[in-house]
Amino acid sequence: AESGFQKQTYSGVSDKFQDNDRRRNYLELNSFFLNGFFDNFNISLGKKIFIDGLSTIYSPANRYGARDLNDPFDPRMFGNWIGQVDVPIKNLGITLAVLPIYQNVKSPSNISRWVDRSKWNVDRSKWNNALHSNLITEEEIPDFAWEDMSYFFRTKGVFKGWDLFLSLFHGFNQYAVIREEIDGVTVKNISEVVAVFNLATGFSTTMDKWEFHGEALYNYTFESKDDNYIASMVGLIYGMDDYVDKIGLEKFDLVLELGHEVILSRQNADNYVRSSKKARPMKKTIIIGGKFQVNKDLKFHVQ
Repeated sequence: AESGFQKQTYSGVSDKFQDNDRRRNYLELNSFFLNGFFDNFNISLGKKIFIDGLSTIYSPANRYGARDLNDPFDPRMFGNWIGQVDVPIKNLGITLAVLPIYQNVKSPSNISRWVDRSKWNVDRSKWNNALHSNLITEEEIPDFAWEDMSYFFRTKGVFKGWDLFLSLFHGFNQYAVIREEIDGVTVKNISEVVAVFNLATGFSTTMDKWEFHGEALYNYTFESKDDNYIASMVGLIYGMDDYVDKIGLEKFDLVLELGHEVILSRQNADNYVRSSKKARPMKKTIIIGGKFQVNKDLKFHVQ
């Protein structure tokens, strides 16, 4: 659990079953779940942080947890309501999960330092004048209903020194698209969360002081309401332990990751006028980071 009171970032005092507010609660309950351990499987029920992928910094596969981007440079992961079954089979682990409630991505306030308000207002004015005299923006997200549940499957294991995983997801994308509806002189721009199928895979292995890792995710959008694309990442970590004792460190790892995206087919559904392209991160990105350990009680990272 955590708490805060920053203006325009926090509001409300109770945890909601489906939290659609872009702000955090004054008191945020991130994890509350029960685990059941049996001979051949384990069960988790409740609210917990849900993570997929193997990457150190950027993970294309890790996109199903509830996210808080009020501070984009310090993103948070909140808990999802989930029913999860884990089945260990020798050196392999299988995970089956149902996510019954879609949690909206929390975003910065329009008056925060992360939003260029002057540019946004100018663009909106031009959009208004070019089309119609009225512009209404609405938001549509999945309800708490049987037909709006999301389903997840993953198999993960170690084979001859390689960590490998394969995951499947059928549910709703965290990146919204824009649907346009026109009624006379009124234009509705509706932000809609659409259904997708994801296939993700990744690896990680070590060789001496080097670690190599990579992930790729294929996103298929039903009815072409968004782009179909492959998001990928390759990276490495180099342990520089032999050189850092002279500057008072016990351990230092240098991290380099390259993010990339390839669009296979573009949004092509009637009345859908803007894809999620601008919201998707790391399309052509180089990330350099460092993990520092001063001693066993003090660790930090920079990226």
